[in-house]
Amino acid sequence: MKVEIPGTVSELMTRDVVSVGEDDTLANLVGSLKALRFRHLPVTDEDRLIGLVTESDLLGIASSTLLPHHERQDEALQQRFRVRDIMIRDVITVSPDASLQEAGRLLLKQRFRCLPVVDRDNVLVGILTSSDFIKVVATAHILVGSRSSGGADSLQ
Repeated sequence: MKVEIPGTVSELMTRDVVSVGEDDTLANLVGSLKALRFRHLPVTDEDRLIGLVTESDLLGIASSTLLPHHERQDEALQQRFRVRDIMIRDVITVSPDASLQEAGRLLLKQRFRCLPVVDRDNVLVGILTSSDFIKVVATAHILVGSRSSGGADSLQ
């Protein structure tokens, strides 16, 4: 059985992207990441991508859990600093027309977990994550099923 695998980024990307502004507090950012169960959020200004912020970026500003009262210190830091203070500014992006193979190679090579998808005017139109690729494989597994007893599943 052949399984249709999307060919372009636009076929797989998430279109309803949640983003933050560069003036948002880190407390708001942390709350959004936790509530939405996200690991990264694009930073936009009037729909244009200006940065990216990740859980790893937040860890860089967090106080050590070995320090006494570290929760209070983290809360103070999160109120004092803004997204602009920790965001990645030179973000590597892809276009909606890019091939999934190209995007996948970029994710692997750069060891990224996401790629913001922007149009020619740098307007954020979607996001492609490593989880999106896993969903394709998982769906293909469900459609094809196991072809051998105890072996790896195969796709044609």
